[in-house]
Amino acid sequence: MKKIYQLKTLLDVVLWITIIILILSIFMAVFAIISGNPDEMNFKMNGEIVTTVTQQMIPLMVLTLLGYASFVGALYQLKQLVSLFVKRRFFTDKSILILKQIGSLLFCSCILIYVPGYLFDVFFNESVKISFGTVSPESFFFLLIIALFFFTLSHIFDEARKLQEETELTV
Repeated sequence: MKKIYQLKTLLDVVLWITIIILILSIFMAVFAIISGNPDEMNFKMNGEIVTTVTQQMIPLMVLTLLGYASFVGALYQLKQLVSLFVKRRFFTDKSILILKQIGSLLFCSCILIYVPGYLFDVFFNESVKISFGTVSPESFFFLLIIALFFFTLSHIFDEARKLQEETELTV
């Protein structure tokens, strides 16, 4: 059980850091939109420095920020799940629901973070870059795999809950 407490503590720290970064990112995006000059902030979209903010870029920036907010939401739900595990509540309806929510939030995050970047390339750089490099922790495919993993895990937990209920009825 010592490891789960370490995980809970680490999640608390990471969650607070990501919330702070998200809030700062929102302020920076608002400043970039109002000033129209994001040069001082070294603002990047899809790995390229954005020198001017146009009206067409604002929805892409908002979608990306919503993607990061979804990621923070997934971290918060993971913290809630670990809290249930600390209380030894494993195969409950709530834990299954939280697993599905984590999968949904990570899937939304994956789409909202990466799709606007590709749209940025198509509309503003007039190019399409598709690369199939390694699956790194910050890649689209890695985030998609993790989201699908949580969906699968929720299904496994649901089956385990059903088996647990059947076992309790037969005893």
